[in-house]
Amino acid sequence: MDLMPKPSRTKTPSTYHCYRRLADAVWLTARLTGGTVPYDDALAIRHGDVTGMRIDVFELLQPIWGAWKRLYDDMDRPPFEGLWLDWLDPSDTVRTLLSGESDDAVGVLLDVWPSDRTTAVLAANHILLYDDIGLLLPPADLIGEAAARFDNRDRRWVEDHCIDRAPRR
Repeated sequence: MDLMPKPSRTKTPSTYHCYRRLADAVWLTARLTGGTVPYDDALAIRHGDVTGMRIDVFELLQPIWGAWKRLYDDMDRPPFEGLWLDWLDPSDTVRTLLSGESDDAVGVLLDVWPSDRTTAVLAANHILLYDDIGLLLPPADLIGEAAARFDNRDRRWVEDHCIDRAPRR
């Protein structure tokens, strides 16, 4: 018997958008952090199938998948609260960067990126999901450029190319 309560997630356009794009989010996050992983492996880990997956790919994808899954469960909680952050266990430096209240997803991404790329991506997405805006994920064909733009703190480019707004009716 499962004694853990189900998350009381409010159904918003961003909730559905995030759910549909979880495999994309895991794969793109892994690629942004420098990993070279096949999309099929990100899709497989999303469905709990790691059969035949290389160990190095699993070790890269597993914490990213775990953090995204927990972020999906925590998206109703204010940014930086919930299990996803503890799952990644960032350094004290990163926790200090996140300690200030912020509703600026791009600013958080650019501030945390030099210290912890995975946490930077998840933190920015928590803000956007909590505010029911969408996801911060660059298109797959711009991953290399996105990482360089993040390194150079190119806010305008990030805003123009990386925010995937949740579809509205």
